[in-house]
Amino acid sequence: SLDEGAQATLDACAALARDMVPPELTAQVIMTKDVVTISANATVADAHGTMKASGLKSVPVVDGNDDLRGTLKLNDVIRAEKKGNAAQKVRGIMRTQVASVGPETTVGELETILVTTVGRVPVITDTGRLLGIVTRTDLLRLRNYYSTLPAPSASR
Repeated sequence: SLDEGAQATLDACAALARDMVPPELTAQVIMTKDVVTISANATVADAHGTMKASGLKSVPVVDGNDDLRGTLKLNDVIRAEKKGNAAQKVRGIMRTQVASVGPETTVGELETILVTTVGRVPVITDTGRLLGIVTRTDLLRLRNYYSTLPAPSASR
């Protein structure tokens, strides 16, 4: 066992080393906060217009409190319109099984999720309120693979 002086020196060195390691970035730091969303009460036609105007293939669906309720894919919107359901509410066609993360999720965890499963993941509070979204492009930009890309103006 170490004597008190040696242990104190070791503890001080360990503390200095910990202070030199930068904290890992989290979802709340890299997420896009200005997210294009669709209300669960919007019609399929309204959703298609919003998605077309913003150039998005997928958007989070939220309620009046900005709580995440699902996700809407452009292919599902087009399919519903082809069936004559343009006036239907999106809550009837949205996907409710949505992978999401909390604001403290690390970049390492985000990389695993975004590379192996979905291309975008909503960031939500413990109560389900939508805070932002992280996309594969956000991670690539972070890693300087897309250093020439402009900063995001909306979720992708």
